[in-house]
Amino acid sequence: MAGEIKRRNYSPKTLTTYCKWVQRFGEHTEYMPVEAVTDDEARAFLTDLAVKADVVASTQNQAFNALLFLFRHILKRDYELGDSVVRAKVSKYIPTVLTRPEVDAALQGLKFPFDLIVGVLYGSGLRLSECLNLRVGDLDFEEGLVIVHDGKGQKDRSVPMPKKLQDELRRQLARVAQQLERDLESPDFGGVFMPESLGKRRAQREAKELRWQWLFPAKALTLVPDEGRYRRYHSYRQHVSQAIRMAVRQAKITKRVTAHTFRHSFASHLLAANVDLRTIQELLGHADIKTTMIYTHTVQSRTKKEMISPLDL
Repeated sequence: MAGEIKRRNYSPKTLTTYCKWVQRFGEHTEYMPVEAVTDDEARAFLTDLAVKADVVASTQNQAFNALLFLFRHILKRDYELGDSVVRAKVSKYIPTVLTRPEVDAALQGLKFPFDLIVGVLYGSGLRLSECLNLRVGDLDFEEGLVIVHDGKGQKDRSVPMPKKLQDELRRQLARVAQQLERDLESPDFGGVFMPESLGKRRAQREAKELRWQWLFPAKALTLVPDEGRYRRYHSYRQHVSQAIRMAVRQAKITKRVTAHTFRHSFASHLLAANVDLRTIQELLGHADIKTTMIYTHTVQSRTKKEMISPLDL
């Protein structure tokens, strides 16, 4: 599984998720011999998830995709379930969205660098993983763009760089450059952690270049035992999440707020400003417009009640 997933350049999170579902599938079949596993076992497992485990549709789809990968790419077999699986009910999910004053209150309660991280989350509509994976070379100040590499689905896209953050982002680049100079003074410094998609030679050659450094680096270096050297990782998700919780509590916001809430707010506020839904879809990196359409439930309808001709608008 690990070899096939890495060869396709899927994310480590996908590997973890798929392996978890394959393990649960193994438990369901009581670890019967691999050659005896058929579509019938897969069908029974997915049906049990909906009927007995009462999972939501997205969770069942996740399991379905994991087993699809297992059958096609590991067991090298056809995987045809058709309509025979009981489908989990699709929940009517409406995302939590903050008002603009609530966003400002949360930002005011955050200390550096978390205020800048959340500013990018809200200002550019990024997922937390996308934001933390930004590198110095991903900022294009001349065009006013942030380039997202290997987002969800391994897709690249560009999003607007908030004008209000550009000066602070430039100062952050200067901090990163100063930190790199200090790191380079140590003979045990091996550079930054590099993307697995790069070849080993290129990764070793360029790991100490400024353009590859994380925009939001971790405070401490990480020891890589196999190399006997230290490398720099990016800021940790849990530290950002903890800072957001404290800021929200301090601002007395009663909504359940996570890092993803600021991405939801980005989309909802653009929609309220009459930005085209297709444009918002591209900015968010959604493969399907239906995913973006959930934000139509977070904005009050501005439909005119009176009869009017479009010629008069």
